[in-house]
Amino acid sequence: MINQLIFDASKAYWQWYAAWHIYQTYVESVMLAEERFEGLKMSFEQGDIPAIDTLEAYILVQNREVSKSEAQVGLIQARYELSNYLWSEDLQPLLLQENSKPVDQIVGQTDEAAISGWSEAEQMNAVHPLIRLYANKVEMLDFDRRMKAEKIKPKLNINYNVLNEPIGGDPSTNFSTNNYKWGFEFSMPLLLRQERGALQLAKLKILDANLALQQKSTEIFNKISAYQAEITLLEEQMKIYGKAVENYQALLQGERRKFEEGESSVFLINSRESSLISADVKLISLQGKYQKAKAGLVMAMGGLAATIP
Repeated sequence: MINQLIFDASKAYWQWYAAWHIYQTYVESVMLAEERFEGLKMSFEQGDIPAIDTLEAYILVQNREVSKSEAQVGLIQARYELSNYLWSEDLQPLLLQENSKPVDQIVGQTDEAAISGWSEAEQMNAVHPLIRLYANKVEMLDFDRRMKAEKIKPKLNINYNVLNEPIGGDPSTNFSTNNYKWGFEFSMPLLLRQERGALQLAKLKILDANLALQQKSTEIFNKISAYQAEITLLEEQMKIYGKAVENYQALLQGERRKFEEGESSVFLINSRESSLISADVKLISLQGKYQKAKAGLVMAMGGLAATIP
């Protein structure tokens, strides 16, 4: 339960982390579009460019304002979702403030603890909370089976009772077997149908519990393997988009220099800039998914609760 709680909180945090950075990206994109629009408007007023260029720049501002508004909605939703896991020391619910920002993270590098955990997946299965839960159930059922097996065995009770008090308080004085009453009681079920049926049912329950244990172990192993594959693929995708962002930045800078020399147009600059923004947003989304996948890997190995200081 603690692992699941931490995992849900981790997902909410990284969702907010990505939403915050995406919103900041669109805020910067709106500022750039507004600066360009103001510059083009001044150029139009001076008669250097036609009015159509200012109209195109103004439309771009409007479009980016819409994108920023959509990103802000996502940020607000993520902030309230994360607030579900914020509580004060006196157990009062807290609301994440609007001016809060996530801690800078080094993305694109696999957590070394997670890497070492991959090779120890089988050992972690042995102490995994869910595996222990199923294993304990098997032990309880086996104890119940042993108890039912005892009921099949015959019962033999031997008893004795002293006939008089010992002399002087010493039981060894004048000891004689004639001073005791002896007896025994023997019993055994005649048909044993009910007892044998209960024992057989107990064995079937153990078999079912063992199969459930094996199934859960397989599910956990497959989930660990799936997170391993997801993390590896996300790392590759982040490298690709990280390089794409660098390339788009170089294209945009080159296009701006060409525009200053009169060899490009506002349309091409806007196009390069939009491509850069899209790649940057995609990279941020991948970073959020990557961090959630790392938390999922540790969760699958049952180790999130162990990370709490």
